[in-house]
Amino acid sequence: MSTLIFEGSITKITEVETINADLTKKSFLVESITKTEDGKEYKHSASFDLLNDKIKILDNFNVGEAVKVHFNIKCNESNNRFFNSLNAWRIEK
Repeated sequence: MSTLIFEGSITKITEVETINADLTKKSFLVESITKTEDGKEYKHSASFDLLNDKIKILDNFNVGEAVKVHFNIKCNESNNRFFNSLNAWRIEK
C-alpha cells in the first residue's frame, strides 16, 4: 500500500482521551483549501487520531500551523455499520 498523506493547517486539537487501560487517544483536525482554475475555493477537512505512544508527536505543533500528515486508514464494523479512522503516525511542518 502506498503512503497516505494529507496537507493543510491544524484547526483544532483535542485533549487526551482514555478509552481503556490499554488505549489513549488524541484527535486533531486539519483543513485544506483547493482552488480551481476559475478561482473557486473548496475546503476539505479530515480528523486524525494519535494513539498511545504516538500522542507525543503532536506536542511540537499548534493550531494554525501548516502540516503534512502521514496516516493509515482503519475500518471497524458494528451492527452492520462501518466506521473509518484515520490514524496518524507522522506529522511534518
